[in-house]
Amino acid sequence: MTKCEKIYKYIRISIILIFILLITQGCIIFHPEHSRKDEKGYYSCHHNACGPIALEKALRALGETANREDISQEIQSTGNFRRKIISLIHYEGLRITWPSEIEDIAKSYGYKTEMIKNLSELQSGDVSIILLLGNDSSFQYHWISSPEDKNIKNYFGKNTRILKIYKFIPAD
Repeated sequence: MTKCEKIYKYIRISIILIFILLITQGCIIFHPEHSRKDEKGYYSCHHNACGPIALEKALRALGETANREDISQEIQSTGNFRRKIISLIHYEGLRITWPSEIEDIAKSYGYKTEMIKNLSELQSGDVSIILLLGNDSSFQYHWISSPEDKNIKNYFGKNTRILKIYKFIPAD
């Protein structure tokens, strides 16, 4: 490959990358409310996302004083790198709460999580956080809390799939 061919190749790759970034970045440009930060520098759209809301419900059901904004800030304080990358593709990427973050928050409140396979394994009085998938092609993921949230198996209608169930157990 000659020097001119190499330069041409890099120019072509650069143009393609710039084009892709312009297209994907467009989502956040049309939805600037999703990139706003609160006075402490945290993404405020994450405060009312399903992860912090489900955690707030679960922790309150366990008798804890929990606030979704504080939970969201604790989650974001570990970093937003993955959320920022996904937000380049879709503006709601900043609202994501990862499974590991659910476990970390539980631990910070003095609970460990046990992954169970089926809702039928939950007993009366058990508190859990559940990750649902509504539609594979549209990436409808959603965190909910049991027993606070109802109609879990049909949350997204007939397409609802339960992906993960984290039962909260007091740490020793």
